Amino acid sequence: MPVFKVNVKWGKEKFSDVECNTNEPPEVFKAQLFALSGDDGWGNMKLKDGAMLLMMGTAEDLPMEPAQKTVFMEDMTDQQLASALEVPGGLTNLGNTCYMNATIQCLRSVPELKDALKRMPMNTASASSASGFMDQYFAGEFQVTMKCEESEEEPATKSTEKFLQLSCFIEKDVKYMHTGLRSRLEEHITKNSPTLGRDAVFKKSNKISRLPAYLTIQFVRFFYKEKESVNAKILKLKAANKKPDVGSNNSGYYELQAVLTHKGRSSSSGHYVAWVKRKGDEWLMFDDDNVTAIYVQ
Repeated sequence: MPVFKVNVKWGKEKFSDVECNTNEPPEVFKAQLFALSGDDGWGNMKLKDGAMLLMMGTAEDLPMEPAQKTVFMEDMTDQQLASALEVPGGLTNLGNTCYMNATIQCLRSVPELKDALKRMPMNTASASSASGFMDQYFAGEFQVTMKCEESEEEPATKSTEKFLQLSCFIEKDVKYMHTGLRSRLEEHITKNSPTLGRDAVFKKSNKISRLPAYLTIQFVRFFYKEKESVNAKILKLKAANKKPDVGSNNSGYYELQAVLTHKGRSSSSGHYVAWVKRKGDEWLMFDDDNVTAIYVQ
């Protein structure tokens, strides 16, 4: 058997390159250690009948080397780390696909959508079935009234319109989300007036008659700067209610489930990430193929 040179630490002292010949019995190496430490006698050790001596080591067999090599978190791949932490997998950016990746992760949080996709046979999806699902869970409905502002004689017209999202424009007077939503329920448009026989200004009033199970709200944070001829981003967002009541046949209260955010100052560049609620105060941040658990303080 070979001879090894080992380092021995004794208290504050360290002995380097001590030869350990494995061809000799362990008692020889013990004698070397006693010689190095100067502890070659009983010294001040006081013994008496019945004294309890502590023997270091174990009487049992040494544990076997694990069959599978231990892998530490810092050495894991993204897939291994996600599996160990029970975190869902991310999506690889194929080149400017961060917005699509973030959108898919937000949609993945809708259990009805996941169940529908699991039940759907391969290669049999139709546009009508997809449209029906979107209408059922994501589409709301407006009652629309159009009134000509330039002719009192022209009667108001009523109709219904479907919407898949509501837009909240971040403006100077907007301090709460429901304020931004309400401000866009009325607008003025120019269109042909049958009574006047020309284009005229109409007031378009929208009233929500039906809210979807999952309401998508877009915070419009870009505005056009005429002087610089660029789309500028509003970096400071206003406070928002936790439970906006915009009126519906139900309570109108929603629980925040997913957020898709844009990083960067320009509307033509930047990066998109998704934040999805997992359970309790735990959220997951999906940055393409990087998934991180976030806890709300």
